[in-house]
Amino acid sequence: MVLFCLVAWVATQAAETGSEEVIYLEELGLSPVRLRVLRRTPLSQSPNMRRASVYVARGRPIELLGWTEARYYVAARTATGPARGWVDAAAIEPVLAEKVAEIQQLFAQRQRHRALIGRGEVVPGMTRKDVTESLGQPDRRATVRVEAGAIEQWFYTVYRYEPHHQQVPDPDRGGQLRQSLTYRRVPAGYRLVVFQGREVIAIEDHSGPGVDRATEPR
Repeated sequence: MVLFCLVAWVATQAAETGSEEVIYLEELGLSPVRLRVLRRTPLSQSPNMRRASVYVARGRPIELLGWTEARYYVAARTATGPARGWVDAAAIEPVLAEKVAEIQQLFAQRQRHRALIGRGEVVPGMTRKDVTESLGQPDRRATVRVEAGAIEQWFYTVYRYEPHHQQVPDPDRGGQLRQSLTYRRVPAGYRLVVFQGREVIAIEDHSGPGVDRATEPR
């Protein structure tokens, strides 16, 4: 009974505060969507729509910046000038079904990428931001002209750890030498991440020469 009440309370709080996850178009690489206001509507600085100091007039154009099913985060022009805030989705003309499907598809892909980034992985379709979050800044970049156009290559050194044995003085044994084992990090090859446009199109792992000696494909 207590668990049921807790779940119900969390759901109620989420509904009241508007805490459902917002899909921001810019994060998906999408441009704002231009729509029109169907009726005079308040523009709130809070997702829960409880505080609104300005209104957007009927027929005004707005730019959709953030999307949920119930409310939009928009840029609009009000009587006091340009402003950004939250509006009731029902007060705005509907987003085309094709655009909604595109937003949802890209968001689902983004969610999958987040899980991979947490494991330090890279897959085709990721953006430069995704790759940087997953692997960090590359050791080297290069731009290459190919038949299909320009591609950008990011090179990452791949390391392995080799055992290193040496004799070191042991203070507990009066300075007598003892065997010590440590591990040294040495270059074992490199990972090549290839971009075309804004997305990754290929990932290649190479053994042997490090990034400094990597040969760029023609």
